Amino acid sequence: MFGSDLRFLRIFAAVARHESLRKAACEVGTSTSNVSRALSAAERYLDVQLVERRPSGISLTDAGRILRDHALRQIEEDQRLRARLGRVARRGGEIVRIRCGEGFLADLVERGVAEIIRSRPDIGLNLEIGATREIVEAVTAGEADIGIAYALPGTAPVRRVGTSRQPLCAIVPSSHDPLGKAGATLADFRRSELALLPKTHGVRQLLEQSAERHGVVLRPALTTSSIAALLHFVRAGHGVTFLPRFSAEVQRHQGAARIVELDNPTLRTATTSLFVRAQRRLPAAVETVLEGLARDMHSFTASD
Repeated sequence: MFGSDLRFLRIFAAVARHESLRKAACEVGTSTSNVSRALSAAERYLDVQLVERRPSGISLTDAGRILRDHALRQIEEDQRLRARLGRVARRGGEIVRIRCGEGFLADLVERGVAEIIRSRPDIGLNLEIGATREIVEAVTAGEADIGIAYALPGTAPVRRVGTSRQPLCAIVPSSHDPLGKAGATLADFRRSELALLPKTHGVRQLLEQSAERHGVVLRPALTTSSIAALLHFVRAGHGVTFLPRFSAEVQRHQGAARIVELDNPTLRTATTSLFVRAQRRLPAAVETVLEGLARDMHSFTASD
């Protein structure tokens, strides 16, 4: 009762803060006698002494300090909940949840949602990052409204709204041997230090399939789920990684890396996918966001 009654917890937090029943009563807008009765009732119910009463005021006992910490946590949680509900109310209750791979972030934030944020203040966006498998699971489980992933398996139980051919390329240091501009093969990187995404990621799965088919063994020096870390690895001159072209365009423009096409039919025909749960009737807000992403993201409107 007393541990979950927010009104009492607010009273007790005020008592703990001021170490004065009178000042606590003034803060919460009640009488000193009401504060005293609430405190005594809580001590009887919990069968512990919460405060020590002295002529100069009160001080918390060990039990009182425990209850104070609990009260502050509950009050903060209530404030967070009210803030979240307030944001939903201000935006008309329309929250669209997007789950995507890290490599799409720049394109999504700078282009994909720019028009939506500018013209549709009634729609709120919630964005989370994940690997391909996690994204598919979130969409199919109803934890996300929209998924954006690379090299999506053909068996994924989703409805594709947009796709674009985005070949998987080698991202190499700017000083790297060009390897011939007509295209390189995975075998050309046998002696290179590699930084790769984990095996749960669609990019890595695609690479492993192609490598196995061509008798190439991939032994990464660094495995990380962070695309930023992969690009830093290349930028530092440590070695090579493999990513879709759009993931490394910024580094290419800055002269920090080169993008090398791979002469591999499987890798050259890899695609990006914008998708939703199969057979779901989409809310109007989700339809609006989908249209904007398909129209404005380079990941779905351009390929190399």
